[in-house]
Amino acid sequence: MDCAFETASKSNDELFTKISDHAKAAHNIEEVSPELKQKITGAIRKKLF
Repeated sequence: MDCAFETASKSNDELFTKISDHAKAAHNIEEVSPELKQKITGAIRKKLF
């Protein structure tokens, strides 16, 4: 999926909540499958401030 969505969070739980909310609103994905979660996890990058 080609999506330029970016977000930030201090915890993984909060991060995945934001990602799940985006998936529902922008892509009509009701549930993040384990396969999709693995792809998302691979795309997460730490941002140094």
